[in-house]
Amino acid sequence: MKKCLLAFAVVLLISGCSTTPEVSQNIETLDPIETVDAVDSVTLKFFTFTLPSGWKLISQTDSTAKISIPNYESYELSLDMSLIQSFDEESAPTSEDTVKTTDEGVQIYKIGCGGVFDCGNLAAFGDVFEYTFDIESTEPVPADLDGVWAPNSSVSHDDIDAFIATVKPTFGSDWAMLDQGDFTLYAPSGWLLTPEQGIDSYVGTVSGNGINLKYAYGDNVAALSSDSEYVASEYSVTNDTFNSQMVTIYTPKLSGTGNMEIYFESPRGEGNFILFGENLTSDQEALALQIFDTINFKQ
Repeated sequence: MKKCLLAFAVVLLISGCSTTPEVSQNIETLDPIETVDAVDSVTLKFFTFTLPSGWKLISQTDSTAKISIPNYESYELSLDMSLIQSFDEESAPTSEDTVKTTDEGVQIYKIGCGGVFDCGNLAAFGDVFEYTFDIESTEPVPADLDGVWAPNSSVSHDDIDAFIATVKPTFGSDWAMLDQGDFTLYAPSGWLLTPEQGIDSYVGTVSGNGINLKYAYGDNVAALSSDSEYVASEYSVTNDTFNSQMVTIYTPKLSGTGNMEIYFESPRGEGNFILFGENLTSDQEALALQIFDTINFKQ
């Protein structure tokens, strides 16, 4: 749910130096930033972060968030946050890199970056995640700018570090990654991913705790039709964004009947993907949703 909130927003990259502009005497009155229903946290990928006082969530997807922060003079400010999964083995932390390890086992560290306001890395569940922050502001760029410039902001790098330090995993630390080759997902310890023989697609099961989730990945894989009268009467249909990819989630209106499934259309430019469970109880549906949220396709 993205909104065009800032009439003349300027996105600027920060490399550590700035100049202080003269403040215009004719500042246009701005409408207040419209935020989503009041929340005190942001959840991206498999992590939840607690918002500091004065920060407000404007919008978010599975891996990005726009956060309103206290303004500077008459300017409206927001942080654009991104959290992406990395398959670069060289980005894995060493003991020298680690800044902090949380009680839940999440490593917070920095190995260097450029071109953004702030950035760093998280390591958990045997995987690496990169976070970045950019500042968006209605402050005009100085007319005589000669070099790199950054908008004035009330948020410091220490504030970002404190925000990141609130990280908690959205599921238990005993979850483990299951790797099919084309995609990965996380599931509770002891779950198994078992490939099976398919005809025109890759198929298999993800199973554990008495639950069998089935997957199929190929050109002929299709989801339930959202235009179907049956689907409309029997299912709740939700469209969302995972890693900048549109997905559709089908949840039976009556637990224990039908398929609960997630559908990706051409997640890597070819072939469609579906993961579903049959006749799940409400508790099993809640667990399946957590697993759905961890699916990531290798590029």
